[in-house]
Parts: sequence; structure tokens; C-alpha cells
Amino acid sequence: MFDEGLRFAKHVKGIGPNVLTEAMHTWNPARYAAMNKNPLTSLKELGFPEFPLPQSFDGATYAKYNQVITDLAGWCGFQSLGQVDQFLNYVYWKLKKRQKKKTAA
Repeated sequence: MFDEGLRFAKHVKGIGPNVLTEAMHTWNPARYAAMNKNPLTSLKELGFPEFPLPQSFDGATYAKYNQVITDLAGWCGFQSLGQVDQFLNYVYWKLKKRQKKKTAA
């Protein structure tokens, strides 16, 4: 579905992998995870394998990412992939805040 969506998204200005996965997640939040820089950064910080930038994702990479998010939901007892996204955003903004404090010091 990701590859098919990207083929259409290329013809619409401003639509890329981030917006595509948000739409997929909205359509089926139990099956498709939203993806952008925030969760990718958080996953790396938490010790998960590093993923490329969203613009470099293809269907196979998104499938691997989606599996990691699905596994994380199960391990943490989250009720939806949206809860994983919220958790990873929380981690991301905590990291940014910590980095900002280090820079200011």
C-alpha cells in the first residue's frame, strides 16, 4: 500500500511519506503506523535499528518500520499504534529539551 500511495503522492505537491503514512494510519490505525522524523529519532535513541530519512522510505522499509512499531505496541501493552506514536513523540521532545539545556549550559 505504501508503494502504491507514493506513486500517487508524487503527483501532489506537498504530499510525501509523512503525510501518506498519516493518512494510512487514520484509515487503519491498527495496521499502519504514522512515520516522520520524531519517531525515527526516538527509536534510534531507544536502541532500535536506525531507519533512513522518511524521503528514502520504500514499501519494504516502511514494512520493517511498521513491524517495529507493532512489536513495540505489544511489548509495552499499548492499545494502538497511535499510542506508540504518542510515546515516541514524548521521547523525542524530552530529547530535544535535554539537548537544548546542554546547548544553553
